Amino acid sequence: MTELTPSQERTRRRFETVIGLMAPGLSLVLAAGDRISRVVQPEDFDYYPVRPLGEWEPRPGDISSKPRQ
Repeated sequence: MTELTPSQERTRRRFETVIGLMAPGLSLVLAAGDRISRVVQPEDFDYYPVRPLGEWEPRPGDISSKPRQ
C-alpha cells in the first residue's frame, strides 16, 4: 500500500477521533436497546440452543436428518 499524503493522514486522524468520541454513546444505545428488547419480549421463542454432537436427538421438524458419526 502506498504512503498516505499529509492531507489523507489528517482526514484519517479526524475520522478516528470522531469514531472514538462516538463509541461510548453508541455502546449506551446498544445496551439500552438490549434492555428494552428483553422487557418487551423476555423470552425468545425462535431460539434453539446449540446441542453438543454427542447429545443429538432429532426434532419433529428434522425430516431426513441423521446424527453424524
